[in-house]
Amino acid sequence: LLAGLLYIGLCYQLWYIPAFLLGLLLVHYFYRKWGARKTGIFLLLLYVIGSIETYYAYFSNSWLTLSFDAYAKIFFTTRNGIFYTPIFVYLGYLLYDYRHFSLLRDNFGKKLFLSGLLLLLDGWIVFIHQGIDKNFFLALPLFALFLVNWVLRTRIGQNWHLYHLKELSVLYFFLHPIFIESSFYLLQKTDFAKWQQGRIVFLLTLLLTHLSAEVILLARKRLFLKQRLTKGIGWQKKASESDMPIGEVLAGKRKSSKIVLAQILIQWGSKT
Repeated sequence: LLAGLLYIGLCYQLWYIPAFLLGLLLVHYFYRKWGARKTGIFLLLLYVIGSIETYYAYFSNSWLTLSFDAYAKIFFTTRNGIFYTPIFVYLGYLLYDYRHFSLLRDNFGKKLFLSGLLLLLDGWIVFIHQGIDKNFFLALPLFALFLVNWVLRTRIGQNWHLYHLKELSVLYFFLHPIFIESSFYLLQKTDFAKWQQGRIVFLLTLLLTHLSAEVILLARKRLFLKQRLTKGIGWQKKASESDMPIGEVLAGKRKSSKIVLAQILIQWGSKT
């Protein structure tokens, strides 16, 4: 349980939460102690070391893979808050602290396109000779940097109302493991091949996750609406009992709050 909470997550997809928190602490500490350049070099080195699990097949039977095997017997994976997430948290620091530099300000669309091509090439290299897992891609930090930079600077979608998608994305993250596991459980006694099961699980997870997220958001919206209506009825009842317009009741409520604040300030001033 302790390892689940602090390291691998209580569900396989929730490893991201403890990894992010640990990565954030590391970056915050080293960024203040060493500065941007030394911290970047150090975190990039950690990421490269962690990527051995992705490029494992290219270094089989070498001291690199033997070292990784010894590490994995204890810590299972390098996809954690030491090797994986710190570099991406660090990139967030760079995007803010160096937002006025020409590297991020000029030709950001072209840089995104070129880094995307580099990521595709990297993906091809990995998939033709696959390692233990495919979490680390050496081109991914560069692509992530220019992708987020492009999103922050582009004028595309500035007038779009996408808050609903933001809410859905949070629910997708936490809900989808439930439907992945339940779909595989339902299909385990069927005669479908593994690749067929994979497609069915993908479609079921996509559909059920989206529907569940929409239901949750709708229920929350109705709950908040009901609470507001209840408060409104309470204000109307109070106004009718005191023979005052509801506007005056609300004004009196605001006035009383101001009086309390004024009294606190007066007491504080008398003490000083």
